Amino acid sequence: MPPRAQAPAADDTEAADVDDDADDDVIVSEHPIGIIINSLDPPRGVRFQLSKEYFKAFPTYNTLPDMMTGEIDSWVRKSEQKLKVQWIDDQTNSVEFLSSLLAKKFNMKLIKYENGKAPPKAKGMAAKRSYQTATTSGRYAYHTPFDGVDERPLSDKEIRVPYREGTEELIQVWEVRHPQAIAEDWRDGTNFKSTINLPPGKYNTLERMLFNVCLDIPFAKRCVSWMNERLPGNSKDADKRKTTLGEVVQFWGYMVAICQVPNEPVESMWRTKSAPGDLTPPPNFGVHGMTKNRFKKLRALQGMMYQEDEADLDPNDDWRYCRSVVDSFNDRRLKLVVPSYLLVADEAMSAWLGQEGVVPGVGANSKPIPFLSFIERKPEPLGM
Repeated sequence: MPPRAQAPAADDTEAADVDDDADDDVIVSEHPIGIIINSLDPPRGVRFQLSKEYFKAFPTYNTLPDMMTGEIDSWVRKSEQKLKVQWIDDQTNSVEFLSSLLAKKFNMKLIKYENGKAPPKAKGMAAKRSYQTATTSGRYAYHTPFDGVDERPLSDKEIRVPYREGTEELIQVWEVRHPQAIAEDWRDGTNFKSTINLPPGKYNTLERMLFNVCLDIPFAKRCVSWMNERLPGNSKDADKRKTTLGEVVQFWGYMVAICQVPNEPVESMWRTKSAPGDLTPPPNFGVHGMTKNRFKKLRALQGMMYQEDEADLDPNDDWRYCRSVVDSFNDRRLKLVVPSYLLVADEAMSAWLGQEGVVPGVGANSKPIPFLSFIERKPEPLGM
């Protein structure tokens, strides 16, 4: 149903008959939306929405949608802030006072033009300065031009960061967007904790948890097979001997231990003498049973997580060089861990420090990693 029984002529119709207090003493020249509309010459085609409460004196009020859409046609008398408005719902038109439309309780907001173009902004330097003042420190600072009314204090909506560019003093304005969240948990059933599909005695200490849950021993066994395909075993060089499950797990431990000494190159992890300026004892990794040459050999082989014949891999699979470890990890977690009713998304980024993997290629040392990204402001911006 139309908000009005008829479409009155623009030249002989007064503003809509709304409540006496509808304008709430709105000063159009200080209102952000008023400043935008007055800066346009003419404001033809500007669309807006407001609450149907604007029409509550009309017989059709109960049939109206919650938000009514109007389009400004032209000024009737700009000095009196009278506008000719076409109501999109039924193509009727009327004359309205802009101050009445801007009343706080009607929640007026500008929307996109009919052609999908973004809502207008203040036009002209004077209008832009007035708009800036109105939205930051004016009496209507809780209004936003396109999103209706937001009565949070400005400090909750924006963060202003002063900075300099040469001799010019500028300000960055960051919009604060509060997170969206589920207000009510509508799921049926009980709230249950995560569980591990092993006897408690298998994970009741940190060491047992690491070896029985965190370490993928089935995958370590596959690594033994792959590495031994590439190790001659009958060589007089001890570092080329066949490997074992225990040694692969030990090698993994070395990899983790090296990560704990980030400022030292791998090559110096086996040094036994202190260097000038050292504040801690030398790493002396050899004391734990693996030589540097053996470690370097196993490290080179660890990247070859597939059978010796690389031609058997699917060239169309970007994950082909690490598909085995991804699938093994997922399969083991599926078997061992039952997640709780509540899941939390997490993220992490692993830095990519080498040259290999940046461009496509073949072979363990020139393969592209499946997902390489560059994220500014990260401590290490290149990674996966």
